[in-house]
Amino acid sequence: MKKFFETTLGKIVLFAVVITVWGWNFFSFSEMSGEEETGQSQIYANITDEEYSIPEFDGYNYSRGNRNPFSIPAGFKTKQEQPASEPNEEEYRQPNITLNGVMEGMAILRDQRGQTFFVEEKDTFNTILVEKIYRDSVRLVHEGNAFTVNLN
Repeated sequence: MKKFFETTLGKIVLFAVVITVWGWNFFSFSEMSGEEETGQSQIYANITDEEYSIPEFDGYNYSRGNRNPFSIPAGFKTKQEQPASEPNEEEYRQPNITLNGVMEGMAILRDQRGQTFFVEEKDTFNTILVEKIYRDSVRLVHEGNAFTVNLN
């Protein structure tokens, strides 16, 4: 096969194959890009001027010279935060923590959002203190309340 491609006929055949493949790819890519452009222009043609505008906010006035997007105007109305009430013994909810494993003084814990933590004793995660790690359980303290999480 190597000897065939070293001959003049072999080089012509190889050149023809390369040109054919290149031409086919060029035609396919140009066809794809043409379809995408008409699709995108159709999407943008259907958008109204209202969809481009910024929604109105009560008390917010746009000024061209003001370039700080993080400043809040004096008259801007915000939602009032309610003061946090003191948690009662009855209202306390223990966080949903799962113990996935224990190894060499380290515990693998997972919270209710699915986030995994590798912790040692006296470490803190999500405002929870790891008080003691045992062979098959972990003692945790949350908001002054101690609880134990056992391995499955």
